[in-house]
Amino acid sequence: MQEQQAQSADESTAILTEQSALAEDYRLLEEKLFKLYEFERESNPARSDLLKRAFLQSQETMTTRQLSEVVAMIESGNLRDAETMQADVLAQMQALLVLLESEDRGKRVRDDIRRHQEYLKEVERILRIQRGLRGQAEAGSDPSALEQTQNNTANRTGQLGDEIERSEQPDESQPDPGGQPEPDPDENENPDGGLSPESEPSDGELENNGSDSEPPGQESSENQSGRQSNGQPAADEGTPAEGGESAPMDQQQSNPVINRIRQAEQRMREASEDLKRAQMEQSIEDMQAAETEMAAARQELEEILRQLREEEIERTLAMLESRFRQILEREIKVYEGTKTLAETSERGTAFEITAGRLAAEQNEIAIEAARALMLLDEDGSSVAFPETVDQMREDMIQVAGRLSAARAGQTTLEIEEDIIETLNYIITALVTTQEDLERMNQAGNQQSSGSSAGEQPLVDQLAEIKMLRGLQERIYRRHVRYSRRLPDPEDPLGEANDAELQRALTRLAQRQEQLTEIARDIVAGLNK
Repeated sequence: MQEQQAQSADESTAILTEQSALAEDYRLLEEKLFKLYEFERESNPARSDLLKRAFLQSQETMTTRQLSEVVAMIESGNLRDAETMQADVLAQMQALLVLLESEDRGKRVRDDIRRHQEYLKEVERILRIQRGLRGQAEAGSDPSALEQTQNNTANRTGQLGDEIERSEQPDESQPDPGGQPEPDPDENENPDGGLSPESEPSDGELENNGSDSEPPGQESSENQSGRQSNGQPAADEGTPAEGGESAPMDQQQSNPVINRIRQAEQRMREASEDLKRAQMEQSIEDMQAAETEMAAARQELEEILRQLREEEIERTLAMLESRFRQILEREIKVYEGTKTLAETSERGTAFEITAGRLAAEQNEIAIEAARALMLLDEDGSSVAFPETVDQMREDMIQVAGRLSAARAGQTTLEIEEDIIETLNYIITALVTTQEDLERMNQAGNQQSSGSSAGEQPLVDQLAEIKMLRGLQERIYRRHVRYSRRLPDPEDPLGEANDAELQRALTRLAQRQEQLTEIARDIVAGLNK
């Protein structure tokens, strides 16, 4: 009896020690969240905002205080209340984890888009093959020659369904809305595998024998899939089909793409059996039903891709707006500092030190602009927008060079004014685009015509053209400014003899050439 009491006391002491250590670790975590928020505030506004929200959320739930109270409860032997409060704390920690992990949401969305685009390509390949088979069957080809190809196509469809099931299973490690962890998912684990198409004729060979049009109207897929080629009722939808296992019924219903693909696979196998029995009319009917299901799966995938792309666009636009607003705020401070220097009559050591400090700040702002440019280049759906940012970044570097040389005159101020105007223009375009996107979403509008699923541009064609016009206007204004520095500004054939002015005109000519190329790309549709 004494040994049991001693063992129980040791266990209580161990639990108390672990709980105390956990409370201290969480307190330190909360402190680090705040320090990281301050550290990232200038260089990474988006991450800083996320860390701030995480810190405030932890403060509002008073998780640190609750952990300390749990320690006190365990120490006093009040284990039942300690257990209840621990459950609350666990839910709060899981919610905090979800918030912190949301920073990776952008990457996950891009991965989802890439993965669903691959599914869509495979669905379209299978659909082309199936149409080709139907075309051969309608042309009276030998049923025995078509049977094996039809069976291979069904196998390929089943493999696609298996791949989607493996990749698109919900992450059961995430907490449910109630904050409780999900059951261990190991018991539902599927074997690994991938898309490995069986031997079949080339897409082109079958396409030439088939019809590119959608299959004619059919009876409902539920009625079609409810019978086999011999007229007998088919197996339940949840029954494993030949060539692969079907997902449980509830999982199929939760993913309409998988459900459509499984229905198509079943009708393909029925068509194969029809061909085996030389029942050509019945096989054609089953092939048409399979095409209907695959076409529906394609539509489901296109809708998923549209939604994913819209989410990616919303996140990117919000991130860019936040970043450019931070850049504008810092650029205005540099401009005000340069203006003060330009009005200073004494040009001694203090003047040079201040100019150097402004030059360093301007260089840092240029780096932030380069990071924003990387986001635009990564998206890759716009050409005028990145060019606008790139030219603005070049202007920032030029200003930094002039300030480093303690040249805070009118020319430097004019370039900074151009930078500020460009930033305001960019922010306005981003806000307008977000408002337009929100209105379209509220109206339930689908993606614009001409854009492939999951490939909607970050900004539409009209915004691109407006950006192009803005670039041209800035080139024109700068050209007019440079002309005023000629010996005779009224001379239409005046030549620039000043070396600095010649370099500036060369840069301006290069920008005009780049602008011409962008205009050609937009007209030719190469930016899509």
